[in-house]
Amino acid sequence: MPNENPSFKARVIRRAHFSAAYEEPSSKAVHGHNYILEACVEGPIQQGSGMVIGIAELKELLHLTTRKLDHKFLNRDVKELLGFIPTAENLARFCFEDLALNLSSLKHLRLFKVRLYETEDLWVDYSPGPSAEIE
Repeated sequence: MPNENPSFKARVIRRAHFSAAYEEPSSKAVHGHNYILEACVEGPIQQGSGMVIGIAELKELLHLTTRKLDHKFLNRDVKELLGFIPTAENLARFCFEDLALNLSSLKHLRLFKVRLYETEDLWVDYSPGPSAEIE
């Protein structure tokens, strides 16, 4: 059995799904996707639980972000995206910033990165800062 030492860190990844549409700026055509959002949270393994974060807690944090996007028209319905082209890159950045804000009360954790799948063969990894390493 592994030693439950809080100095040991782990990364936990959880997926959430949402569907959204947007208007393409060049053609004005409406387009949409069934997105998959993955959040990678890093922190010490807690001695009492043996986990970095409770799975239900991480699920709820993801839900706080995805409910802002799910079944929305991104160009019109999401105030934080007004003025931005809702590319996968911009959506990934929004998701990272929103999740990081929701996680900010959990001081022992940090959001390592998000991965946003626009389709099964197209995704974006987002992790801010020049020293951040995307793996």
